[in-house]
Amino acid sequence: MKRCKPLTLTRRGFSLLEIMVIIGIVAILSLIAYPLLKGYKEGQNTKNWVRSVETLAQKARLLATNQRKPYRLIINCANPIDNLGCYLDLEEAVYRDTEVIGWKRSPMNRLSFVQSLKFVQVSSDREYDGMISLPNIYWAIFTPTSQVFSDPNPFEFYLYNDSAMFQNSWKFTVNNVTGRILLDRAEYTPTP
Repeated sequence: MKRCKPLTLTRRGFSLLEIMVIIGIVAILSLIAYPLLKGYKEGQNTKNWVRSVETLAQKARLLATNQRKPYRLIINCANPIDNLGCYLDLEEAVYRDTEVIGWKRSPMNRLSFVQSLKFVQVSSDREYDGMISLPNIYWAIFTPTSQVFSDPNPFEFYLYNDSAMFQNSWKFTVNNVTGRILLDRAEYTPTP
């Protein structure tokens, strides 16, 4: 009967060349993957901000319907807070008898955005009770009848991430007749 020799394990380390090749491959893969991962993260952050805008608009519509008084959602890009980007305020109508004479701001319902998130109004200037929306300040007024403004045309604006590496934009539309809020992923190319 033939006897088998015991297996001998010969341990041999990696050569310097092999280690350098592996480090080079990992570095190349990292350079390829980093922009993709960063773009994905920015896209998710933008989506979360946009959903916050949608939630605040839905709240304005709900409050107007339940409390039977107008609510105004303001998008203010003219006077940034704390050197940040645009911010949103939700305001409640103040009455004298049956006439709306002003708006009461709710600090609890303020939403600030980072500078990279931009708002661009794409609908024409609006007029409501003699007031015209100013450049970089837009507003949508939700009434108890779920109508926004007296204009039958939709109120629309784009929200987009102003990143050099990544372009992510959403179109936000308020139907002025039904008060319905529509949010769609849409391509927007800002003009230089």
